Amino acid sequence: MDELDRRLLTELQRGLPLDSHPFRVLGYDLGLGEEEVIARLRSLKEQKVLRRVGGIISTKDIGFTSALVAARVPPERLEEVAAVVSEYPGVTHNYQRPGELNLWFTLIARPEENLETLVDEIARRTGAELHLMPTLQTFKIGVQLDLTGGADDA
Repeated sequence: MDELDRRLLTELQRGLPLDSHPFRVLGYDLGLGEEEVIARLRSLKEQKVLRRVGGIISTKDIGFTSALVAARVPPERLEEVAAVVSEYPGVTHNYQRPGELNLWFTLIARPEENLETLVDEIARRTGAELHLMPTLQTFKIGVQLDLTGGADDA
């Protein structure tokens, strides 16, 4: 990454402007045109520096339910089970963790779906032991890193 990429990512963490051309607005202060901003973000994604650019929606406010799910999966089946879990559109994170409950994922259910039914279906399909951990309290932690070296991120 060059200095412009670092500045772009630092600005992007503050959010995308609500504009019909958000990348043009984002690039303005950086001295970049809209197409260059898009090209740089595409390159950063290809390099796996950036995973996604998009909004975050409060699913609860629009009638969705969500929960963390932990699974006990034999290590030799971990990739297979993770692939099945990832097929579900409501899965936003799916990752391996150390310990007996070694596969964790977040699952969001649309208003017309039932979270427990989805978890039961995943358990049947994978044969894994699943533990549903509904959200009791929501905490939103905002982290914005200055990738330019111009601020103390401690």
